[in-house]
Amino acid sequence: MMKRHCLVSILLLMVVCLASCATSLAEMDVYANPTNGYQISYPANWTILNRETIDAIIKLVMGGHIPGIDGSVLEQYTTQIQQMDAAMFITPSGDMPVIIYEDAHISLMPNLIKMMVCPQVIAQYRLMFDEIEVLDPGSIIKIGDNEFVFLSMAVSPMGEKTQIDLYLYSQGKVMYTMTFSAEDPNTKDILASFVPGK
Repeated sequence: MMKRHCLVSILLLMVVCLASCATSLAEMDVYANPTNGYQISYPANWTILNRETIDAIIKLVMGGHIPGIDGSVLEQYTTQIQQMDAAMFITPSGDMPVIIYEDAHISLMPNLIKMMVCPQVIAQYRLMFDEIEVLDPGSIIKIGDNEFVFLSMAVSPMGEKTQIDLYLYSQGKVMYTMTFSAEDPNTKDILASFVPGK
């Protein structure tokens, strides 16, 4: 479970690394996941990507078409990645925030996520990226009504240094990972609106 979670997080990080620019705070719409029931607000000028587009991006990454990223690590986990429940958005500037939902098989409180999941995610990123700097190895923060574990790293795919922030949240045996570029001014408002599935 943990290894799969780390690899899925890496995939999402790589997708976010494809482009990273600030967006201005906008009017918000609500995304309600049809399968797992979670809800989150997002700027109305963002576009939700369909599954075919997400799969095309996954193939691009796994095919080794992005300099500075070793896509071969993900190839071993193709089936799990293709079956994950992910909501991916694209902003007007080309950034790609991502939310993933997965069965963690065990209950993970924030301290356990910080101690068990974050080190594994960092280790997997080190395998995947040529350059990585850990900015925050895992902090527990409260945003809105929820406690998230915050993990931040700087990577340099395609020679461009990008800071990526991951917010991990667990409810029962369900794990959510929300990935944003550090420059996005909407992140806190989006996370404050998050309502986990029932």
